[in-house]
Amino acid sequence: MDEIARNLDKFKFYVEGKVQFSEVDSFEVVHNIQYLYWMENSRLEYLDKIGIKIEKNTIREKLPLMVVSTSISYLAPLFFTDRYRVYCRTASIGNSSLTMENIVTNESNEVCAIARAVMVHLEKGTFKSKRIPDEVREKIKQFEQSNLEISG
Repeated sequence: MDEIARNLDKFKFYVEGKVQFSEVDSFEVVHNIQYLYWMENSRLEYLDKIGIKIEKNTIREKLPLMVVSTSISYLAPLFFTDRYRVYCRTASIGNSSLTMENIVTNESNEVCAIARAVMVHLEKGTFKSKRIPDEVREKIKQFEQSNLEISG
């Protein structure tokens, strides 16, 4: 996963935030689960940014995506009131899957966490994998351009 951090220049999208009191643990650092929430939010904002309108029923009805694998490495702590960025990109598209990557940085642009998540497009009601719609593929290709691996 170290290659993710070395490729920050491939990330064209990010969201910003400020660590809230409710997000820190007894060690006064951001609790590890919070990073996953931030990354999930960044993925939704990313999809919205590239033209896939995120509404109440988008993920359940229009574009049912389920996270099937997540790996994350924590590299530096964030503390209450720290400002941060969560970078997000689609690294690859398979037949029915998207591999998305995230980098969380602090105000000094120090990498605090890196992650990779695999999401699978599902058939509504059956939970069986289904080819990612061509319209979605095109929007991702247009946004990511040459920084995207396509295998399906």
